[in-house]
Amino acid sequence: MLGKSKAVFLSYASEDFAAAERVAAALQAAGIEVWLDKSEIRGGDAWDAMIRGRIRGCALFVALISVHSRARAEGYFRFEWKLAVDRSYHIASDRPFLLPIVVDDTPEADARVPDRFREVQWTYAPRGELAREFVGRLRSTLESAAGAAVPTVPESAKWSASVPDKSLAVMPFVNLNGDPENEYFSEGLAEEILTALTEIEELHVAARSSSFYFKGRATDLEEIARRLRVAHILEGSVRRVANRVRVTAQLVDVRNGFQLWSERYDREMEDVFKIQDEITAAIVQRLKVKLLAKSGATSAETPASLETYNLYLKGRFHWAQRPQGIAKAIEYFKQAIDLDPNYARARAGLADCYVTLGSWENGTVPPIEAMAQAQQAATKALELDGRIVEAHTTLAYRTTHYEWDWDKAEARFQHAFALNPNYAVCHHWYSHLLVALGRTDESLKESKRCLELDPLDHITNVHMAWHYQFSRQYEEAVEQCSKTNELHPNTFFPAYLLGLAYEQQGHVNRAVEAFQMAVKLAGGVTYATAGLGHLYGRCGKTAEARAIYDELGATAKQRYVPAYDFAIVCAGLGWNDQAFEYLSKAYGERSGWMAYLKTDPRLDPLRSDTRFMDLLQRLRLPP
Repeated sequence: MLGKSKAVFLSYASEDFAAAERVAAALQAAGIEVWLDKSEIRGGDAWDAMIRGRIRGCALFVALISVHSRARAEGYFRFEWKLAVDRSYHIASDRPFLLPIVVDDTPEADARVPDRFREVQWTYAPRGELAREFVGRLRSTLESAAGAAVPTVPESAKWSASVPDKSLAVMPFVNLNGDPENEYFSEGLAEEILTALTEIEELHVAARSSSFYFKGRATDLEEIARRLRVAHILEGSVRRVANRVRVTAQLVDVRNGFQLWSERYDREMEDVFKIQDEITAAIVQRLKVKLLAKSGATSAETPASLETYNLYLKGRFHWAQRPQGIAKAIEYFKQAIDLDPNYARARAGLADCYVTLGSWENGTVPPIEAMAQAQQAATKALELDGRIVEAHTTLAYRTTHYEWDWDKAEARFQHAFALNPNYAVCHHWYSHLLVALGRTDESLKESKRCLELDPLDHITNVHMAWHYQFSRQYEEAVEQCSKTNELHPNTFFPAYLLGLAYEQQGHVNRAVEAFQMAVKLAGGVTYATAGLGHLYGRCGKTAEARAIYDELGATAKQRYVPAYDFAIVCAGLGWNDQAFEYLSKAYGERSGWMAYLKTDPRLDPLRSDTRFMDLLQRLRLPP
């Protein structure tokens, strides 16, 4: 076992003792020493002294977060938390010490924990069941912290030597007014600059969702640069007074801490988009020799008003929270279009919403209806601005999931790449096309490129797990879901993909729990329920599977339920004839799931049937 100097202190509310025992058992099975108090009587000077000593001497402090810890305004665990937080201020920022673990679905924003807890990544472990991969990484971390296999090269030197010199992250600009209404405006300035810089092919720019991940987190620039794998960071601030705005910006080479450039702009509000252009041009001019092999970066299309742009930003924010955020995103994009019918990016955002509503990502609107809306919005966006990469990418995704014209989809993706090779969503969605065609090696390359561009984004990380699932690399899918949960706890997609992967691995109980969590988080997305029904059917829980089949039927009387969902449940139950009937209906619906007929492992029992081969031919998919 790892020695006491590498021990883990486990702190929990008494109501979470069962979950604490599961966490302790998983760690102890990996040879990690755990201090877990099992007594019911606490208090007294001797007890306090022992607790203080344990927390001073432990290598890692694990705090279990739950509805129970949230409900208790007082508790001995809160004393332990305070001692751990106090000690954390004496520990180097690059050494992990505090580890919050959520054992139910308590949201981080409502957890009632010390602020210091929110500065580190949280882990999601329902009922205290830790993933094996996570425990393995934890043991490696403890070994390194204690001096085993410590690298001879300092960590800072390692990351700075491995990042490309032509790399940059644009941080969200700080809103100095403190007015929440100005938040989107401040972020918008940064995003416009980021968007312009991504068009420089030889410059690696971290995507918005990854660089903006650090907003509100007390993370130093070196740590941000290390995690985003960039050498330079642009940061700034915005202050508005009446019709005047002051913008400050600075560019830092994080590898040596030198400030390469800084400037302050005092302008009228109507000049704000000119400020964006000037900052972008200044960066290009200043870094041309060191970073850029070509210049000429230009900012994106300018909306008619700041209000229009703020609405666009809100739409993009909620679209990134899909599938649950789609309805809100559509609302904001439509408001932006109402204010400025010629703003192409708002129409491209609306197209993205509809194309995901009609594909596998959401599936709550009949594809024929949703994809018509997507095509209309994307086509209009391109009429207004033929170079807008988002609209080209959306049409390529639509062609993949609705038209099933694989050559046409490939050509559209390649055209989008020619416009902007650094658009992460294009790499993401192109990977879907490659998986559908069985080109898994190429899909992995695109998935990794997407992750390089946007390493901390929720959807980007989830997509890597999706790739592994449909490439039948289930252990890798589970590990990637675990990583995603660490970044974005209590979200839908990791739970759903965990259910799929665990099912194929034969871990029925884990799969059931994951699917149940996915159903809880789904927000009306029925393919999560169908996945649970398929699992029940496969593992012999026929009554439960039939109940889900009936539940989907009842839901279908109220709103649209994809025929593919019924097909999946029927396949799990062994109702092959009914499964093919529903697959035929799914073909008629133009279901986005049909694109993956060649690769979906849940359909394996049907593949030897001639009706399956007929479907592949109708979809023009290779056998």
